Amino acid sequence: NDDFYALGGHSLRALEIAARFKKQHGKNLPLRWFNDFPELSEFAAQIDNVDTSKNTQDETMLRLWDKPGDARMLCLPGPMGNSSIHREWLAQLSVDFAVDGIDQMPDVDTHGDMGSIARLIVQKISENGYNYSVITGWSFGADLAVAIAGELNVMGQFPRVILLDRVPGQPRHDIAEKTPLCARRYWANVMN
Repeated sequence: NDDFYALGGHSLRALEIAARFKKQHGKNLPLRWFNDFPELSEFAAQIDNVDTSKNTQDETMLRLWDKPGDARMLCLPGPMGNSSIHREWLAQLSVDFAVDGIDQMPDVDTHGDMGSIARLIVQKISENGYNYSVITGWSFGADLAVAIAGELNVMGQFPRVILLDRVPGQPRHDIAEKTPLCARRYWANVMN
């Protein structure tokens, strides 16, 4: 009944475990399982139920905000979450267009760089005829949004990119309102 996070687990540890599992068993573990099933007994039960005939880590496009027509925005999560975290701020904005998200990042543990992951997602977007005018993300998802936009630019598409500076739904901090985004260490590196 131990909890992964109570035992000191974190996102990098989850990535290490998923990579080790893939190497030893040839199967992918969805990173969101670490959040969905933090109790180790529940997590183990999910592993026992893995269907070996399918890849459990494939990216999954999901509709975050359902409105008529094609989705105009794609939301990307941090490395261990899913895009449903964006629903809270989408509801607050009451956007009048459909919004998609990626439920799980595709094979994050098997790609050596952000560009490879971005190309994989752009391939999925292109194969399915998606044409997003806005791409947004936070944390890892923000880095990925920039990389995806770069890949789409090469293809002649120029979506707007929105980089979120905190987890959607978390309270704002005064320093965030006073410090320009480009002056913050993490975002300065992402933007340059």
